[in-house]
Amino acid sequence: MLKQYVTVLQGTLAPALLIMALNVMLTVGEGRDKPLSAYWRLAGFIIGFAGAIVFAALRASAMINQRTFVNYPTLWCCAIFDIAVFVVVLFARRITTNWHDHRALLDIANAIGALAIAATTFRALPDVILRLTIFVEPGDPIFTSDMLLRALGFALGAATAIVAALIFRTMRSTAIRWSFTTAVLLLIALLFVSHFTDLAHILQSKRIVHFPTEAFLALVWCINHQRHMVIAMVLVFIIPVVASIVMGFKIKPEGANEAIVRSHIAFRRRAKAAGAWSLVAMIGITFALTYGVAQTKKVITLSPPEDYLLSDGVATIKFSQINDGHLH
Repeated sequence: MLKQYVTVLQGTLAPALLIMALNVMLTVGEGRDKPLSAYWRLAGFIIGFAGAIVFAALRASAMINQRTFVNYPTLWCCAIFDIAVFVVVLFARRITTNWHDHRALLDIANAIGALAIAATTFRALPDVILRLTIFVEPGDPIFTSDMLLRALGFALGAATAIVAALIFRTMRSTAIRWSFTTAVLLLIALLFVSHFTDLAHILQSKRIVHFPTEAFLALVWCINHQRHMVIAMVLVFIIPVVASIVMGFKIKPEGANEAIVRSHIAFRRRAKAAGAWSLVAMIGITFALTYGVAQTKKVITLSPPEDYLLSDGVATIKFSQINDGHLH
């Protein structure tokens, strides 16, 4: 269960955070005033998710045994779209302000966001989906307690990533705009580093590019710290967390009338709660991807060898020595 949980959590965090971040940065209008291109990001996720299911199915059926054939162009797309969406987020305030005057610019931004979401989802989710194929060990019955625990770990891992993204989203109205934008820019930069690391790994292994010693050592370090990059994608939201909590204390419960006073009190509570819950989410995910992963790699220690009697080539050991419920 724990191995399923941490694996699925690590795999789903990046697309969940990217979708949340772009929804916050590019959302404009409500109801009929909402542009049609706002739904393109959802379409991008659906396309990427459907593609990931197909790719995972082809890999599981051994119809595709060379993942590089698909991963190589996918990673190029991911890296290019990461750069493009970084620029979009950098100018998101200008794009969304008075967007009716430049609707085409907003449509282009949403199209880039949709492509980035589709590429990132397609890249991240096949390995997660393949975890579904190991719920039941070969030769075991379908419905067992181990199978249920693995399924529970899978569901909890995906749910944790989604819930964490939704919790971070609550800071969109309580933190200062620049603090949330900075966190999103750092998130996209880390996502680019992760994608470029995988791309450079393929280029190096295929001998398409020969990296100098310093660049090769940096590549090796990035490969060995992919999990830490995912943790860093979560920790960058400490910036809006601090900003949200500060705003919660900074806004005074005062105003020209009672309605304004009550709105300020409500904002203070909401800002503190959003920052506190986001901090809890960051600590929980960091703990799961450090201590939890360490527990999955923990080697079981056997007890010292038991005393036995050897007679005529037969080793005899008393049952009372090994019936304590521990592994011997």
